Amino acid sequence: MASPKGPLKRKHRLAVAVGSTVLALIVIEGLLHLFPPPISDRLFQTDARFGRFHIPGRQGYQRSPEFVVSVKINSQGLRDTEHTVEKPTGVYRVLILGDSFAEGMQVPLEDTVGKQLEQLLNARGGPPYEVVNAGVAGFGTDTELLFYRSLGRLYHPDLVLLFFFRNDLADNGDFRYFKLEDGVLKTVETRSAGQDSPPMAAIRGWLWDHFMLIRLLGNAWNEAQGVASGAGSSQSPEIDPAFRVPMSGEVEGQWSLTTALLEEIDREVRADDAHLVLVGIPDVHSVESQRPQPGFDMGQVNRHLGEVAASAGIAYIDLLPGFSSQYESTRAALYWPVDEHWNSAGHQLAAQIVFDSLVRNGWLLP
Repeated sequence: MASPKGPLKRKHRLAVAVGSTVLALIVIEGLLHLFPPPISDRLFQTDARFGRFHIPGRQGYQRSPEFVVSVKINSQGLRDTEHTVEKPTGVYRVLILGDSFAEGMQVPLEDTVGKQLEQLLNARGGPPYEVVNAGVAGFGTDTELLFYRSLGRLYHPDLVLLFFFRNDLADNGDFRYFKLEDGVLKTVETRSAGQDSPPMAAIRGWLWDHFMLIRLLGNAWNEAQGVASGAGSSQSPEIDPAFRVPMSGEVEGQWSLTTALLEEIDREVRADDAHLVLVGIPDVHSVESQRPQPGFDMGQVNRHLGEVAASAGIAYIDLLPGFSSQYESTRAALYWPVDEHWNSAGHQLAAQIVFDSLVRNGWLLP
């Protein structure tokens, strides 16, 4: 007759193993909270209008091996201080549209191009100036048009600054929201394939918010998927095809759609009695590249953007000459070496160039 001690011992060993695993996970989780890995807090959520958008009122940290920045999203979902939607009487209001460069989560809020530009404007005298920063990481010209239509114009800006970076071309070329048909801009029916249902998104968000180990494993999984799919990271050493000479047919198509988007934004801004100024952001490799690569022109994107602006009658500020001159004379870094976004010095220089251009060209119109 078999002894009952065998099954009891196995149950005991299983209980000990489960208990030890749970205890180890608790200890690991505690250590991760004491010494957080370079993984950012959840500051974005899915959004039916723009695909993804900041979580209104959310506070957290943007982390990387190079920086840790405290971030607070205001009640309107912008990485900025609070602004009344209705423009105060007598205030000259500037609205910034753009992606992660304008958003500036790699530096403290007071160091961002928007805040530094606001200081420069108010220091010159005249009416009080207010700069509303609506930069959002991942936005392209397409989502900036959608944002302006639904939220941006509600701020009644006098001036709209649209910051353009070279990856906006590829973002627009994904036809997420718009396409060209016989030269006419058409809306694309948005797709929700691959997005979590609201309950599942809420569960995933809660787990990410409360468990560092979940963030670590989730980040590792996302990176593994990127490697498996052959997708390069944002820091890929490969040169963006937008710089290739001559332009490929794909890039020319991206430029055609981007031009139509910019012209539409300009029309809608003018219809709201405001005016648009386009700002070309230089790539770090365009500024610091010492060895031009055969078959590539690192000034091509900003130069062609200027041609598009001139053809459409849109005011244009090219940051590339000023950034290149500053780097050549000082060799001071204007970008984070790995992250490749502006550091505080880069934001400061961008604000100064934009300010000087606005004043010199008389673009601060009432």
